[in-house]
Formats: sequence, structure tokens, C-alpha cells
Amino acid sequence: MIRQKLQDLVDSLPISPERSCSYYPDRLSQIQYLPFQGEIAKDALQFFFDSGFRRTGNILYRASCNGCKDCLSYRIPLDQFTPSRNRKRLLKKNSDLTIRFAPPSLTTDKELLYLRYQRLRYESFVSGESDQELLEGMRWNLFGTPENSLEMTLWLGEKLLGFMILDYASDSLSAVYSVYDPEYPDRSLGSFAILCSILYAKESGMKFYHLGYFLPGHPDMDYKKFWGPSEIREPDGTHWTSFEEFQKSHVDFFR
Repeated sequence: MIRQKLQDLVDSLPISPERSCSYYPDRLSQIQYLPFQGEIAKDALQFFFDSGFRRTGNILYRASCNGCKDCLSYRIPLDQFTPSRNRKRLLKKNSDLTIRFAPPSLTTDKELLYLRYQRLRYESFVSGESDQELLEGMRWNLFGTPENSLEMTLWLGEKLLGFMILDYASDSLSAVYSVYDPEYPDRSLGSFAILCSILYAKESGMKFYHLGYFLPGHPDMDYKKFWGPSEIREPDGTHWTSFEEFQKSHVDFFR
């Protein structure tokens, strides 16, 4: 009964007007969205994750673009996940870092790290935005709705090297956004943050880790195919299928 009510709610959600796509500037994008306030029941949030929704700020959303289905919801079944030899080496390389999990908390150190990360990693994309504009977006997106979230921080002694915001439901952890110091490229901090949060979710007894949208062949989003075993949600259906089966039955996505 509750799941049916949630499905009815999802079916009634509005579709946003078209706007420029953040992944492919020559395309237009739309989302189906649900604004919310405060804490969401864990079972309800799980339903939204299972239905391909993600969060930004106080909005749950999923891609609903006209004529494009390249944004594929991507998750890792945690009972199948075991760190590879390379992942274990990554853990060893960063064994001197301290990893902490706590409720999201905005600090000046995180704001400064966020600005440095954006300016060095996405210089051309954010060049037209002031520091204040970038920070306003960060505060709204990552720290404005903390009731459903968890924050992982990475420390080298007293120096903050990275932080990651994760949303948690009854059976899943969903990666929202990660920020790391780009001046430590040898540490592969982005991959390390993903790995540590996956292991945390697995050790916490969760079933799935949602890694956001996978866009085959996209220079910034194709890397997710290396995190597996994984499942992809059928863009025209309601079920999830293994990466291998999806690849076999949707050849056009991988050309």
C-alpha cells in the first residue's frame, strides 16, 4: 500500500522546463522533481533511490529528457563487492589518512577546499562565477538539507584533504558529491573517497551503493564502469539489470 502511494506520487511529479544540459552543452535536459523539507523516512527515500532518483539541495530528481536517455542510474550490489588488487593498493597508499563519518557540518576549511577544487579542476566551467556564487551553490546543494545525509572527511594530520556528502536510506547509501585537494594527485583521492564510502556502506549492512549517473563514453562520467560488479536501471522500465546484461542488450549506448 505504501509503495503504491509512493509510486502514485512519482507518477504525478512535474517535469521541469528544458535547460542546457550540464553534461552535453549541445543538448537540452529536463528533470522530474520533488521539492521537500526536513527528514524523509528511510523506506521512502529507498523507494526513490530504487526508482532512479538522486538529490540536489532540497530536491529529489531524476533525468526525464526529451529524446535522450544517456543518464543511466548506476548502483553497486554490496554483497558482490570485493576490493580489487589495485583498490587494495589504493587503501595502502592512503593508510596514513584519518577517515571520519559524521553529520554534515559546514566549516571554513571546507569552503576554502571547495573553491580550490572548483577553480583548479573545473576552471573553464566556473570561470564566470564569483567565489560567493560558488559557495552559495555549495551551501544549498551539500549542506542545506543535512537531515538525510552523512559526511565523510579525509584528514592528513590536522589538514583536511577531502570531504564527501552521502545520502542514506534503509538499504542504500547514495553518493551526492565529493571534494578533494587537487594538489595530491598521487593519492587518487576521488577514487579513495568512493572506495572508503563503499566499504563503509558494506560494513554497515547496506545492500546497495548508488554512484549516480553513468554516461557511457562521457569524459567525466565513463569512469563509473570500473566500479563493479554493478547494476543499471533500465531507462524505459522499473527494474535493474547487471552491467554485463545491459551492455549486451543496449549496444547503442556503448558505441
